[in-house]
Amino acid sequence: MKKFQLPKLLPVLLSGIIFFTANAQKLPNVQQTSLRAPADLKIDGKANEWNNRFQAYNDTTHVYYTVANDDKNLYLTLQASDPAIINMILTGGVTFSINRAGEKELADAANITYPDLKDATYPTLKKENMMSINFSDIKVRQDSFAMANNSQLAARSKYISVNGINSLAELTSINNRDGIKAVSLFDNKMVYTYELAVDLSLLGLDMAKPERFAYNIAVGEGRYNPIVFFAGARPIHISYTPFHRPPSPDNPHGYIPADFWGEYTLAKQ
Repeated sequence: MKKFQLPKLLPVLLSGIIFFTANAQKLPNVQQTSLRAPADLKIDGKANEWNNRFQAYNDTTHVYYTVANDDKNLYLTLQASDPAIINMILTGGVTFSINRAGEKELADAANITYPDLKDATYPTLKKENMMSINFSDIKVRQDSFAMANNSQLAARSKYISVNGINSLAELTSINNRDGIKAVSLFDNKMVYTYELAVDLSLLGLDMAKPERFAYNIAVGEGRYNPIVFFAGARPIHISYTPFHRPPSPDNPHGYIPADFWGEYTLAKQ
């Protein structure tokens, strides 16, 4: 029988936790500068082009994020590792809102939500049961869980919700040719990465006249639908609800989204 290897793994796990905590403490709460997107940027649910480094860590929504642009698109890359926040994203989406006038008002903004799962079955995600893993095989197990989770995400994250862009329908396919692309993935440590690209012309933005605009990033839309993780064959209902308001008939659990505002000006070459 192989010896239980958890004590040897603990320093690795703790160093990862310390790294994420220290990195969050070094970053601003809201992105401070404009940024050109890497020339090789792909919307694939991975932050490799950024070396998994972000411009800000927002402590209201508990996500890392970067807003960037090139001459054609505006980009949002976002990452979450907290199961509570991932739960909010998968049940309520991430809404990226652009107010071209620079006002912090959603009513006059272009609003894009992904993933839109209102009419879909929510994913049943897999998570390792750490007490039952043979740690000599941990990399294979982690990769297997990531593949299973990403297969579920791909099967259910088929739509992007759009509001405030007159040329687009309110619900559009992720395979659209209208100038919006979005993809999200889990890595093998259950860190969730979200990427969005929006054609500047859809937002009324122009590289020839780069003006300051306001943006809002919101996590969740007020629904309370706990994601189910499977640890081996045993289901675990993850029902974290970090943000609340007094319950009401329309919102009996008092579950609300979290959001914040920032400002950005298109970066020239």
